[in-house]
This record gives sequence, structure tokens and C-alpha cells, in this order.
Amino acid sequence: MSYGHAGKLAAIVAGAQAGGAKKPTPPIDPALYRRDDVCPVLADRDIAALYLILKDEGVTQRQIAELTGQSQSEVSEILAGRKVLSYDLLVRIAEGLAVPRELMGLSYGKDGAYGGDEVTVPGPRRG
Repeated sequence: MSYGHAGKLAAIVAGAQAGGAKKPTPPIDPALYRRDDVCPVLADRDIAALYLILKDEGVTQRQIAELTGQSQSEVSEILAGRKVLSYDLLVRIAEGLAVPRELMGLSYGKDGAYGGDEVTVPGPRRG
């Protein structure tokens, strides 16, 4: 759901047609999620840290909100320290930002996504 011009803004930013039925493509390079400094954040499901990384990459709170189906104030609360524990919200964030779900431990890798036949699911880091 979008309010006012948020949908048009996200569509313009994502390079999609504002009137199109397709969901806007995230303005995020998919390689970002495979970086050595980002993988642990995803494995820990640290959404505040993920949002900070995205902000450093030039993605605004409003864009994050539009892509994830959250309000901008909810994104702001998460950045201020509110934890995201809801599986449904974690999945919505992963799908909205095009984060491979297996990197957040939300699903198994597909077809040997980790380079072999063994499928693993990262969990939160300990210690």
C-alpha cells in the first residue's frame, strides 16, 4: 500500500513506469548482499544494520519503506533500534529488497546455491 506520491517516487527511482502493474525493481546492486561486511548482518537478521548499509549506498528511508511495504516511520523506528522478530516481516523485507532469503536463514538455498550439493542455512552468529 502506498500513500500520496510514494509509489510514483519509488517507480521513478527504480526506473520503472509509474503506471505499470509491476512492483518496482529495487535500486540496489544485488552484489551488495554478497559482500563480506554485509553477509554477517544478513545472517544475524540485523535489519537496522542492513538499513544503515542501504542508506550508505544512497537508498532513502522512503525508498526502503516503499520497497518493503513499511511506513517511513516504521523504517525510522527500526533504524533507532526497534528489533524485527516477525518472520512475516523479515520475509517481506527480504523479498522487497531482493535479498536472497537463504542469506537471512529464511529458506534453504536452491540447487546448491552455496556451490555444492550440500544446502546450509545460516543462523545468527554466536559470541
